[in-house]
Amino acid sequence: MTPDTHPHDDLAVYALDALEPEERAAVDAHLATCAACREELDGYQRTLGRMTVPEEPPDEVWAGISEQIRATVAAETPAASATSTSATSDGARPAEVVSLESRRRPGWLRSPRVLAAAAAVVLVLGAGAVLVSMRGSDSLRDQAVAAADDPDNTVVSLTSDSGEVARVVVADGEDYVLFDDLPTLSPDETYQLWRTDDGLPTSLGVLGDAEDGAAKVALPPSTSAFAISQEPKGGSTSPTDVVATGQLA
Repeated sequence: MTPDTHPHDDLAVYALDALEPEERAAVDAHLATCAACREELDGYQRTLGRMTVPEEPPDEVWAGISEQIRATVAAETPAASATSTSATSDGARPAEVVSLESRRRPGWLRSPRVLAAAAAVVLVLGAGAVLVSMRGSDSLRDQAVAAADDPDNTVVSLTSDSGEVARVVVADGEDYVLFDDLPTLSPDETYQLWRTDDGLPTSLGVLGDAEDGAAKVALPPSTSAFAISQEPKGGSTSPTDVVATGQLA
């Protein structure tokens, strides 16, 4: 890899955390000096972030991926698929097919055909993951609404000039922000929650673009005054554009 070459295929695998350590180190070194590749990697990671949920896939998923990749490797290396013990005509031993169960970061992902198979698997799993993610988003909204309806919890209304646009739900260890009437932001923007009790806003975390309808937060016990602001992606150290405020009665 030189400054004039770009590891486009490796970036996709890098985003999946499937590179060998030495390969990852080479990509890291390239990323340190290449803004274009950093932007490309960010795009992969944003896509994966929308497609996946923070759960370890069940064993049968890994088994299915392994079967599909092994089939591709077998088709690409007939000698290895025929027998793992016989030697080739020149005395060399055939390549060993390594299963994904025993090695989840295989170096043979460098093969274009295996990369294509892996990409197909990711697309198939991704389609299911999108549905799971969507169900998870609905579930989060439902959980937040249920928490808001619980008389044992505290709900703080956040208002703008047009009226109530969001609610902070203070529950027992499960705090939420409900986006009731806040518009969905662009991918380059985020809402951010602030604690404003002492007049000096303190960030309580970014909330995303409001597309999911709710966000889970962790509130310090003494918090009683809140604000939501609209910020560039990643958030800010101080509020840029406050869109709603509210205080515990």
